[in-house]
Amino acid sequence: MYHIVTGSSTNNTAILDGFTITKGNANGTTGNQGNGGGVYVSGASPTLRNITFRDNNGTNGGALYNESGSNPVLIDTLFEYNTAAQGAAIYNDLSSPQITDATFRLNTAINNGGAIYNTGSSNPTIVNTVFSRNSANTGGGGAVYNNLSNPNFINTTFSNNVAITGGAFANNSSSVAIRNSILYGNQNSSGTTTNQISGGGVTVANSIIQGGGFTGATDNNPLFVNANADDLRLKAGSPALNAGDVNLLPADSRDLDGDGNTTEKIPLDLAVNTRVAGANVDLVAYEGAELSPTPTPANSRTIFVRANAGGTNNGKLNGFYFGSPI
Repeated sequence: MYHIVTGSSTNNTAILDGFTITKGNANGTTGNQGNGGGVYVSGASPTLRNITFRDNNGTNGGALYNESGSNPVLIDTLFEYNTAAQGAAIYNDLSSPQITDATFRLNTAINNGGAIYNTGSSNPTIVNTVFSRNSANTGGGGAVYNNLSNPNFINTTFSNNVAITGGAFANNSSSVAIRNSILYGNQNSSGTTTNQISGGGVTVANSIIQGGGFTGATDNNPLFVNANADDLRLKAGSPALNAGDVNLLPADSRDLDGDGNTTEKIPLDLAVNTRVAGANVDLVAYEGAELSPTPTPANSRTIFVRANAGGTNNGKLNGFYFGSPI
């Protein structure tokens, strides 16, 4: 079995809610056998809610693979420790999921797209989401790689993602829209944090991008609580507090607060706190200064290196794995 869950010819009324999807392994070489170790979606748009994707693997889309006009709705999802050659967490091919309240952390692509790989006119909208410590080991886009695609990011945080080029994004014939968001601490292979985005067109509004160079963005330290531990809430005094534009928030089309009003602006942040708590909306996924609850940390892992593993003494690991020493 190459996929734990498959979906086709469904719409958003088909709901998968409250599961952990783990240890999927799409390692086949025929047809779709290498795509979507956790969930494989073709020509469908299911709703995935309250789902954790952990330790899934595939050639494309270790956790989730969407193709052929699939537009799934993802709400309150966690992607961690997933692996793939391309798009360790999600691979979108001619598919445009709507992703709200998600965390992508510690996912690893061998080539491009440490968390997400978009190709073939895939235009996802991603809101109230965190990308932290994802990596593209030999390619571009530590968090997201875009090929012929135009994703839209609103109130999203990118921190400590790493790739050869484009610590946060790498774009090929693509245009990225960044709104009320922060890109800070992402690095290329030389450790340079000024290469947050590589290639393509970028439209920015009310954001912080380390290294500057983009109209609509400042280059201020956002003062995260503890970026190295994935706590990307803002400290008191952060320049990101009240620095957003509430008019850039999307409508609450999925009625996250259950009040029946789907035309209001999205009312809650990633931590289910009020989305606009001050004079204006804050940047990034979390509202306010160190508001509870504290984000749940990732499970600790030990990296073991095979004695005969190759390498060039440049800080990269070849032949590493999680498990017991051998």
